[in-house]
Amino acid sequence: MSVNEKLDEAKFFLEMFHTLEKRESLTYDFKIQEEASFLLSAILNSFYSVTEIAKDDGIRRTDVDNFKNSHPLFYSGSGIRWVKKHYSSCKTYKSRPFGLYSTKG
Repeated sequence: MSVNEKLDEAKFFLEMFHTLEKRESLTYDFKIQEEASFLLSAILNSFYSVTEIAKDDGIRRTDVDNFKNSHPLFYSGSGIRWVKKHYSSCKTYKSRPFGLYSTKG
């Protein structure tokens, strides 16, 4: 998979997340809060994968590292992907870390 394909994947998940803002739910089997958490995980993993694929595609490692260092919210050892993956679930419906999403009630 190329960097552009992975960016398209991230864009898809971002658009689904945006759609979730306007609807009660995207599925029949999951609560809106769970859907938001799943989509956030997919978005964060896509962002991470872009940087890994970039290194494999010949982009200089120092350029990738500089990019990651300039976006610590996503890529640092205390960034939201690391916290979600290694520590706890990011409850977007409670904390609303991006201000992107809200629910009724």
